[in-house]
Amino acid sequence: MTRNSAPRRHWALDHVWRECLERSLPDAPKGLCLHSLRGYVNDTLINLREADGRTQMVPDIDRRDLMGHVATDTNEANYRRDEKPLGPLYEAVKLLPQVF
Repeated sequence: MTRNSAPRRHWALDHVWRECLERSLPDAPKGLCLHSLRGYVNDTLINLREADGRTQMVPDIDRRDLMGHVATDTNEANYRRDEKPLGPLYEAVKLLPQVF
């Protein structure tokens, strides 16, 4: 996606993200964008585990709903919940480390 074809909202949010990153973490690697944050959040939620080290703290369906990912198989595509309940998604967000 080129800068000219991207929606203005994307670039406005990306600008705010870069400004916050620069002010809060001046030693952070340069070139990170809002998509970098999205990847970080997704990876973090995938790897959060309960005390047993195996059980995911955030169910895949909640993680995918939060990230806006599509169904991964036919069963999920046909029977996935239409409504995205905010409670579990909010709890997932609270598990993320505070960066700023």
